[in-house]
Amino acid sequence: MFQFLYRPGPSFLLVLLYYTTSCHGDNILMLPYGAIHTSRAMNMEKLALMLTEHGHNVTMIVRADYTPWRPLPGVVLDAYSVTVTDGSQPPQLLDFKTMMRLVKSDIFTLLYILSESNRETCKHMLSDKQLMNNIKRGNFSLFIFDYLELCSAILVHYLQLPSVMYSNFGLTGLWIVNQNPVNPATTPMNSVGFTNNMNYMERFRNTMLWIAANTFYNYYYIRDIRNLLSTFLPDYNFPPIHRCFENVSIIIAANTHYALDFPRPIMPHIKTISGLQWTSPRPLSSDLLSFMSSAHHGVILMSFGSMMPTLEEETAELFAKVFSKFPQKVLWRYKGPVPPSLGENTKIMEWIPQNDILAHPAMKLFITHCGISSTWETLFHAVPVVAVPLFADQHHNAAKLVKRAKIGVLIDFHTMTQIELEEAINQVLSNEKYKQNAAKMSEILQDVPISGKDEFLFWVDYVIRHRGPLFLHNEAVFKLSWYQYYLLDIILPLVAAFLCVSYLLKVFAVCMFKAAVRVIRLLLKRVKLKRS
Repeated sequence: MFQFLYRPGPSFLLVLLYYTTSCHGDNILMLPYGAIHTSRAMNMEKLALMLTEHGHNVTMIVRADYTPWRPLPGVVLDAYSVTVTDGSQPPQLLDFKTMMRLVKSDIFTLLYILSESNRETCKHMLSDKQLMNNIKRGNFSLFIFDYLELCSAILVHYLQLPSVMYSNFGLTGLWIVNQNPVNPATTPMNSVGFTNNMNYMERFRNTMLWIAANTFYNYYYIRDIRNLLSTFLPDYNFPPIHRCFENVSIIIAANTHYALDFPRPIMPHIKTISGLQWTSPRPLSSDLLSFMSSAHHGVILMSFGSMMPTLEEETAELFAKVFSKFPQKVLWRYKGPVPPSLGENTKIMEWIPQNDILAHPAMKLFITHCGISSTWETLFHAVPVVAVPLFADQHHNAAKLVKRAKIGVLIDFHTMTQIELEEAINQVLSNEKYKQNAAKMSEILQDVPISGKDEFLFWVDYVIRHRGPLFLHNEAVFKLSWYQYYLLDIILPLVAAFLCVSYLLKVFAVCMFKAAVRVIRLLLKRVKLKRS
């Protein structure tokens, strides 16, 4: 079991003194991502519990059909209805057909699906007048929100509260969200599996994707906010939409550490915090403990997370056949028909305590979709992986695990065969370097001067104490238009001036050349006349 390797120093002692003397019980409003019931909301719940344990009073805005992942003592859930006028319910994003559509789609289809779901969720929130009145009059000291929630851009200005933005998977490449500089030549988008060492075609694709994703996202984002404002808050004096997050004091870029992430420039208002969601493992149930302890060759864990508990029958059969060939026991999170080829060594469960299982010494391998929680849990417990990313940031996480940390191998979910999967598992199980690399990376990530929890609490109290400070921002970034930020208003006139001067010089040179030719001809003519 790994422990946090704190290096106490003067700064640590000051922070410790602050925590022991300044818990003052402020009222905090939190807005998790409401369109999808995934680990994003689960991690926001963890933050809420951290805040209540720290002495704050927390209220979370949730859908009426929201089911907490865990008991939330001391947290108030303020729910808004998701029933539309005809009595139907808005479409759920997590049904199997929609998930398979996401898995098989490109980034633009993914953004479109998310924007549609976000708009419907925000529409229901804003239409709940009682909720809007409650949060407006709630005497809150701070507003913490997930940046993916569309309504957050509206509520930041509607509530006029000091605000903290939360990003579950670190820094996003979307300019409208964080106004952080991005160089697509060295910073891969978090929806692709590139590293910071890209060849020409990768840099070209990454640049085109960055431009297209920002353009696509901004179009739907600005369109949806403008439509929602005109419908529900027509008289509200909202600032220019591209400046909607101007009053956000800091951005918590969670699950970020530059031993794992690719180095990039970061503005002062962005706080990268590693290990924020790490929790100590709990004792396993007697059934699971017996299963793990009796695995003489170790255990392989297979899970594609909360968003993908089910697989197509053909794919499930492929996994079952491969698992049956190994002497290790296999614990598989799966919800669906039992595959015909399921081996006696494989135990299927609809839900598993993943963090607790990864902590068991019998763990040999984790076959994962590389969701952000799974990524950091396997790093914490130093378990090698076979990475099978499905969509979105999972490709980026897989690249970090396989190409940066070098703790496993990568296979393509869409094209994998039984032979490829079997070879990948064998490679990781038989090569000790993957376990060694995992142990080294785990040690580095935990060698920090202050825990992620304490750092998060410090910045929350900092924003409250200074009533929403904005001095960490580069204010000019919000005031400049995109063409000013990229110096196009300077470069284009210079280019135009250069072209004009070049043209004039060319015209002048041509005129001088023609004049010289005429003079030479005239001189030659005079010489010829003298001779004659």
